Amino acid sequence: SDLLVRGFLFTPLFLKFVVSAHRNAVAGAWDPLSKILSSKALVWLGGLSFPIFIVHGPIGQVFYKKLIATKLWGQVLMGPEYFALYLATVFLAAVLLQNGFLQNKAVGN
Repeated sequence: SDLLVRGFLFTPLFLKFVVSAHRNAVAGAWDPLSKILSSKALVWLGGLSFPIFIVHGPIGQVFYKKLIATKLWGQVLMGPEYFALYLATVFLAAVLLQNGFLQNKAVGN
């Protein structure tokens, strides 16, 4: 059962991984996974995760919700080319939200 595998196998192994990664990071030990996860690109993408979370739903409605997409585009935009367009739109909107609003010091004041 999925519940048993998750409870008795995945959760303890994941906790062991997180604890050992934390210990290596605190001790300054060389750990290849910690080095990869702390790369500038992944840290930047992690900082962008909240804006992606905020904008992906409304943009997904525009692309994929039948009522809205039919009124805007005449059809629901399906297929890999439209999914790539959706991902690019979400990413661009998230970058604009992050740079223009969340990191804007004038907005914070």
